[in-house]
Amino acid sequence: MKTEIGAEEIAKMSDNLGLSEESKNMALRIFREEAKNRNKKKVIAAILAIVCRQSREPRGFSEITKAIGLKKNTRGIKKIAYEIVRKFKINLPPLNPEDFVPRFCDALDLTNEVKEKTREIIREVTEKGLTNKKPTSIAATAIYIGAILNNKYRTQKEISEVTGISEVTIRNIYKEIREKLDIDFLLR
Repeated sequence: MKTEIGAEEIAKMSDNLGLSEESKNMALRIFREEAKNRNKKKVIAAILAIVCRQSREPRGFSEITKAIGLKKNTRGIKKIAYEIVRKFKINLPPLNPEDFVPRFCDALDLTNEVKEKTREIIREVTEKGLTNKKPTSIAATAIYIGAILNNKYRTQKEISEVTGISEVTIRNIYKEIREKLDIDFLLR
C-alpha cells in the first residue's frame, strides 16, 4: 500500500468511523510521517485509535481493525500505537465507559432515559471499584442493565454486535455488577 493510497484509506476509514474533520486531518499528518517501512494497515489502525481517543470519539481496537479489514489480533497494532504516542508526545485522556454510551445507545435505538440510567450505573460501578475491566465492556454491560431497568430490553447478542464485546463478557461483568450494586433480576 503506497502512502497516497494509505492516506485515502485513512480518509475513508475516518468517514466510516464517523470521525470529525479535525481527527481525520490529525490522522493523515501522523500517517505521512509513520508509514515508512511498516504494515500500512496496522499503522492506519493505530493512528485511528489514537486520534479517536484524543478527540474523545472513542473506538475500540477491535472496532477499528474490523472497519479496516484486519484480523482480530490487535497486539501489533497496540504496540505501534504506543510507539507513535511516545514519538509524537501525544497526551491521551483516559478512556471512560461513559464516552461510549451515546454512540452505542443510538446504534441500539435506545432512549435518553436508558442513556442516563446507563451513565448512573457506570458511575456507581466506578465508585464501587469495578473499573479494572475494559471501558467498552463496562459500557456494554451497563447498557444491557440500563435497558432492562427501563423496559427497553435488548439481547446480549444485539448489544454484542453493536459494541464488539462478547455475550460471555457481558454476562460475566453483569454478575460482578449485580453483586456490587445489589441488582437482582434474571438474565434474558
